[in-house]
Amino acid sequence: MIPHRKRRLLTDETQSSQDVAPVERFALFENHKHTDGMRKASAAPTKAHVEGKIMFVAKGFHARNEEGLRKAYESPNKTYVDGDTEFVAGTDPTDYRDIWADALIPFNLTRYGHRYEQAKKTLDENPQVTRLVGHSLGEATAAAIQKQYYGDRNLKVVGYGSPELSMGSHLTPDTMRFRHAGDPISALDGESLTIGSSLNPLKAHAYTGYTELPESAEPEESLEENNTDQVNERDT
Repeated sequence: MIPHRKRRLLTDETQSSQDVAPVERFALFENHKHTDGMRKASAAPTKAHVEGKIMFVAKGFHARNEEGLRKAYESPNKTYVDGDTEFVAGTDPTDYRDIWADALIPFNLTRYGHRYEQAKKTLDENPQVTRLVGHSLGEATAAAIQKQYYGDRNLKVVGYGSPELSMGSHLTPDTMRFRHAGDPISALDGESLTIGSSLNPLKAHAYTGYTELPESAEPEESLEENNTDQVNERDT
């Protein structure tokens, strides 16, 4: 039987100040990185900033998306562009083409739906767009477009009330999805972050209501930054 090796811990006698310094610098660097990322997110029109595998979301992120989606629903082609973001509306229950597009989602055939044609046309007419924000059918459409353009355009997707089936449990800088608890449409989307709830299924499926909840706080100037003098003082 192979004996279990215990992890060796260095005592104060064997650990020099030079060994401690990199850990402190790393912590200070991470703190500074978070502060800087939040500052950039707050300054960005989209209220979001991507740095490597981290997405920083500032106050106003959901409010901007809510306004953009509202305008998309009001638009004749159910899309709306604001800067580098295209907003894609969900199902119009009075349009049989949207009902048919909904039926295509479980079969991964969203790209053959009418909403996909509308959103793709808008995207092709706006080469500056790098982010797609969609609700319900609009989210499924945005995800399908992201896959279709993979390798040609680096598109990021933000979705609300996604009707897609997903067993994952993580968000990535390329795809972020949100839902309200009690929403039957997005109940099988394991990648969505659940925020808030409602016993009314229609209200739970809405793209509204997220701005009323606490969001990531804007960076405070009092946060400690990666200051060389501070590190040197800790080392002494």
